[in-house]
Parts: sequence; structure tokens; C-alpha cells
Amino acid sequence: MRSIGTVLLAAIMAGNLAAADEGAWQNLAGLKAAQKIEVVTKNDQMKVEFVRFDDHGIAVRDKKGERTIAQADVKHVRLGRRNRGIWIGAAVGGGGGAAAGAALGSRLANESGGDFDNLKGPIAVACAAVGALIGAVIGTAARRSQTIYRKQ
Repeated sequence: MRSIGTVLLAAIMAGNLAAADEGAWQNLAGLKAAQKIEVVTKNDQMKVEFVRFDDHGIAVRDKKGERTIAQADVKHVRLGRRNRGIWIGAAVGGGGGAAAGAALGSRLANESGGDFDNLKGPIAVACAAVGALIGAVIGTAARRSQTIYRKQ
């Protein structure tokens, strides 16, 4: 338990250190061409592909084509969110649920004198489904997009 707390504390501190440098427009230099980003301006929020940037603005591409957004209009730039955490959470939760369901099914079968012996499989599947659902919800909640630039 102590190591989990240490890891969480380190992650929070690393997030705070990264947040301290979000005001630098030059952070956009770390983006790759065609990388999915979210750009929030004074009037709009858009999910686009990064093209390039300079001191005057950021060039992006969407379904309508390529355009440049002036630096003065940009409130913040974030990396696009990915769904990987949802699937990892569902897989881990499903595996844990299946293991717990198998143990529960075996225990019910043993304590009932064999009356519930034929329910071992369905109990394991039901617990796996519930575990996958819980894991997906946790994966969704843990999904955060990384802010690259925020106007100070």
C-alpha cells in the first residue's frame, strides 16, 4: 500500500510540475505533424490535426482544410484524448471479475452440496462482465488529456 501511495504522489507532483510550464508557446515544438490535438479559442473548441506553428499562430487541418489560428486567439492546446485507458480498464476489470466469479462459483457449489455445480460458469461470466464494466468506467474517469499550452 505504501508503494501505491508513493506512485500516486509522484504522479500528482509530476502533473503539477508540467502544469507550471504550460504558458510557453514554444511547447508546441514537441508536437508532430498530423498529431490529433484540441484547440480552444475565444469562440470555439475544435478537434484538429497539428500542421505547424510559428510566433504568429498555429496551422491546423480539419475536414474543411488547413487554416491558421492566431496565437492571440488561442486559449489552450491539448493533446487529443485516446480510448486506450477504457480498454485497459475493461480488460483488467474483466479478468479480475472472472477470477472472483470463478472463486465465488466454486464456493457456492461446495457449500450447497453440489446443487449449484452447474452455475460455476455463468457466475464467472456475470462477474467478468460486471468487472469489465467497472474497469471501463474507471478507465474513462482516469482518461485525461495533456495540456501543451495554456494562455497565461
